[in-house]
Amino acid sequence: GESPRSIRSRRRTSWGRLFQDQAPYEEGIQKFKKALGNAESRKDTSDIIYTLSDLGWSYVWKGDYKESRIYFEKGIKLAQTVQNNSMLSLLYHHLGMSFRMDNQLSKALLYTDKSLAYETDSINMLPTLSIKGDLFIKLNQLDSAKYYLEISKNDRDFYAIANYHNDMSNLEEKLGNYRKALEHRNAYCTYIDSIEHSERDQNLMDLQKKYNYSQVENDNHQLKIKNEDIARIQRLKRRIIPME
Repeated sequence: GESPRSIRSRRRTSWGRLFQDQAPYEEGIQKFKKALGNAESRKDTSDIIYTLSDLGWSYVWKGDYKESRIYFEKGIKLAQTVQNNSMLSLLYHHLGMSFRMDNQLSKALLYTDKSLAYETDSINMLPTLSIKGDLFIKLNQLDSAKYYLEISKNDRDFYAIANYHNDMSNLEEKLGNYRKALEHRNAYCTYIDSIEHSERDQNLMDLQKKYNYSQVENDNHQLKIKNEDIARIQRLKRRIIPME
């Protein structure tokens, strides 16, 4: 089956559509490039493919779609040589998202379908099916859009639910069902607020953990200094003890 890292990456890129109007995200590109160099030096094919995927997605957030596709296509070629279907599905998913965010909708749909062709797990398919529904909205194929949005619905994750209501709001607005569009928009806003609140709580918890760790490190450092001082004093004392 698909690895946890691959699943997280697929979900992140799909649900990243919710926040695509935020400032471009550049953090990590240099770290990923360093990681890629390390993976290549170790000839770790799996790690190389994952890092190419991460690098490509970093460039998507940066808004450099052409550069992102260079890394996705490198990853696809490598995944093909080792017949890694789960990574091929993920990389085609990323490639489709790159074209979608670059407003090249036909190519986005082509690579989204390729992603689905390599995926065998019905749960892992859901984010990609959601993207397909979104693409059909943009292509004004509204019956197809509704079908794919409904079959991609995932009630087990706030990000997926928010994404569903966002897409359904857009669909109902295009259909002229403004009351339903507003209902979905309100639901979307509610879930986004819940997500942001949850993330703030998580950030506070992470900060507290870092603070606690820092305190432990500081206490250990102070204890080490104290012990070194005691040892230094003992050495000095031994120097001045008269020889008998």
